[in-house]
Amino acid sequence: MDEEQRPAERGATVLLTRSAAQGAAFAHALAEEWEAERAAKPSARESTSEETREGDNGEGPRDPSQDRLRNAAAPRVLFAPLQQARTVPATEELRGAPTLLESGVYAWVSFTSAHTVRACAELWGEDFARAVHAGGARIACVGAATARAVRAQLGLDADFQPSVQSAAGMLAELEGPAAGAVSTDSAAAGPASTKPATVLVLEGSNARPTLREGLKNLGWSVTARVLYDMVPAERVEPGELSLSAARALLRGADAPNPDVIVATAPSRLHALLDGAPALGPESVPPVVAIGATTASACRALNLRHVQADSPSPRDLARAAVSLI
Repeated sequence: MDEEQRPAERGATVLLTRSAAQGAAFAHALAEEWEAERAAKPSARESTSEETREGDNGEGPRDPSQDRLRNAAAPRVLFAPLQQARTVPATEELRGAPTLLESGVYAWVSFTSAHTVRACAELWGEDFARAVHAGGARIACVGAATARAVRAQLGLDADFQPSVQSAAGMLAELEGPAAGAVSTDSAAAGPASTKPATVLVLEGSNARPTLREGLKNLGWSVTARVLYDMVPAERVEPGELSLSAARALLRGADAPNPDVIVATAPSRLHALLDGAPALGPESVPPVVAIGATTASACRALNLRHVQADSPSPRDLARAAVSLI
C-alpha cells in the first residue's frame, strides 16, 4: 500500500478502546454511518455543480476528494481494551454486604459500569438479588448498557436510569432522601428503619468521586465499596490489541497511526498515551471522547477531539466519521 495515500483512499483505521465483544455494536454502526456519508457526498457534489454550470457549458468543477470518499473502503476498527477489570478478593467487609442489604439499611444501590455488575455477580452471585428484594433497595444504573448487564447477570431491573448517561446525569435527576429518612450511621438505622437514607455505591478503584460527593450534597449518606481494579490488558482475545501493541501502533512502530481514536474512559486514554511519552499532542490522532470526563482529559492533554452526543454506539460512530 502506498504510504502517501490519504485515509479516505486506503480506508481509515479507528482504534476503539474496548474489547471486540464490547465494540461489535460500534463497528456495525460505523460501517452504516460510513456508507451513509458516502451516499450523501455525491449528491452534495452534484448540487454544487448545478450552481456552477452556468457559463461553463455544463462542466462544473470536480472535487477529487469526493471521488476518493465514494471509492474508499469502509473504516477498519481495531479493538484495544487497554485495561481489564479484575474483581477484588472477597474481604470480610464485602462478604457482609448482602446481609446489610437484606436488613433494609440501603435505599439505593448504584451501578456505573458493566464492570461493576460483573464483579458484583462474581462476589455475591444470587445472594445479591435475594438481598435486594428482601431489603427493598432500588437499583440505579448510569445508562442502558449497565442496566442490560444488571438484568442479564443479576436478574434485576433498573429502577432509575438518567437521560444523560453519566454520573453528573444521575445527580441531576436523582432526588434527595425522603423527610425523616435515616442513614446507616444513625442510631435509628436498622431493620426497623422504614425510610433509609443511604446509597450503596459499587465502583472500581479508579472511580472518580463525582457520584459519591454529589450524593452527599443531595443529602444522602454514602457507603462505597470497591469491587474491582483495572489492570493492563496484555492477555487479550484473538483479534484484539494488547496495551503494549496499541502503544506501539500509536508510535508508528508496526503500521501507520490510526486515523481516529475512540476513547471510552479517561483512564484508558491515559493508559494508551502514558506509553508514548515522546508523542506531542499534534502527533496523536484526533479523539472521540465518549463523555464529558473523557473530553476534559483530552483538553488537559491538548488533544484534538470531539465529544460524542451520547455514549451510544451510533453517536460514537457518527463522531468518528466526522473526524475521518
